[in-house]
Amino acid sequence: VESNSPINISASGTPDVDITFPITSSGAISRVRVSRVQGLHDNVGDLEFRVIAPDGTEVLVLDNECNNSSNFNLGFDDASNITNILCPLTINNTYKPTEPLAGLNGLDITGFWTFRVSDTKGGAGGAVRDLQMEICSNEPLAPPVLINNEILQIPPGRRSKIGTQLLLTTARKEFFFFFFFCKS
Repeated sequence: VESNSPINISASGTPDVDITFPITSSGAISRVRVSRVQGLHDNVGDLEFRVIAPDGTEVLVLDNECNNSSNFNLGFDDASNITNILCPLTINNTYKPTEPLAGLNGLDITGFWTFRVSDTKGGAGGAVRDLQMEICSNEPLAPPVLINNEILQIPPGRRSKIGTQLLLTTARKEFFFFFFFCKS
């Protein structure tokens, strides 16, 4: 997903809204975390959130919590010590998911990942405004290559910026708009 626009959740029917992104690297999953999901909805209690791996394995992270609340701003991590959902969901807490994200560990990381928001009851709508996920694998990253590494000489009492003419590296980048990729 390469859009700065909110992703709408229709008030008509019971839609599934999928935010899908590719990972082209290889390796087995070692950790998954939803750092942040933020958005608007007329009744957050109508919503379910799921993480779906490329092989179709689904993990339910939020299951119709906080009925009659609007808007959401929260995260999910198996390591969280907050096991009970606290309403409203607008205070940016990180909760233990409904089902453990560790259920994805060991699967192949390569392919299209999906974060699904399901509106289980019609009549209320909204939008997902921000999604940040961390998906880690056991595959080591290639180290950066040093291109420039020149000495910066600064006279006493002066200052200077380090630019690319003095220090420059190349590194493989694995960053997506709604998603952070890391290797553990």
